[in-house]
Amino acid sequence: MNDFKIEPNTAYYNNLNDLEKKTYLKLYMLYSNLLYKFLIPRLELNIYERMMVNARNHFENVKEDDMDFYQYLAHDYLKYFYIRNNLYIERLTKDELNFLKRKLASNNQDLDNETIDFISKTYPKVIAKRLDLDNTKVSYGPDNYDFYQDSKALVIGVRFNEYYMQEGETEAEWNKKYDNREFELDNITFPLKRTLDNFEVKGVVVRYNDLSVEKLKNIRKNSFPKVQFELKDVPTNENEKQEYIQKLLNERDSILEEMNIKKNVK
Repeated sequence: MNDFKIEPNTAYYNNLNDLEKKTYLKLYMLYSNLLYKFLIPRLELNIYERMMVNARNHFENVKEDDMDFYQYLAHDYLKYFYIRNNLYIERLTKDELNFLKRKLASNNQDLDNETIDFISKTYPKVIAKRLDLDNTKVSYGPDNYDFYQDSKALVIGVRFNEYYMQEGETEAEWNKKYDNREFELDNITFPLKRTLDNFEVKGVVVRYNDLSVEKLKNIRKNSFPKVQFELKDVPTNENEKQEYIQKLLNERDSILEEMNIKKNVK
């Protein structure tokens, strides 16, 4: 299985100068937000979000600093579901990239007809981990069979806080609670999986947990796509670490604010 593991492309970003990196970051986040606005209604992800919120068995959403890079990009739109694909915006043609740059320059986050056409035509090549491989599995997580998916698939991650045995709770009680929650989760995600099976870009739903993601607060330098945030080493002192984490989140939010991205879009 290791023979099929494809490392994300870091060369393109690393070879940019500082100004180009800053522009790349903004274009990446702009494309990400437009893609969410495009896909959420088409896949009815807000409906699945409401089902998770209103589930009979409690699904606690992950806090921001415990999210990974991908879930963080979705957190103004969705709390449980997110696009797990890297976005290779460097694959856009010169005309397509200029269109995106014009939207960035004008702070235009609208999903008008022209933008819908742009996203519709470009996102299959932007989300693909390998364009040159057909019917080939690549890794979207740890070295585990569950995270190997088609190299051109649209990968929708789902993640929430796991259940832990509470004080005074028996193993039988915990097992029953766990089984009930898993049964309800299967019922919630089943129609989404069916939709993705027949979607214009064939997609999958992949379950993630604490053991299968690298959290924002644990991110270190030189690991894609975290390098897109130009991170430094996380301090070892706990107080300094928390200050550093908050600074990172503030910097991310300042980029979103600078791009005039609306929060809590439904």
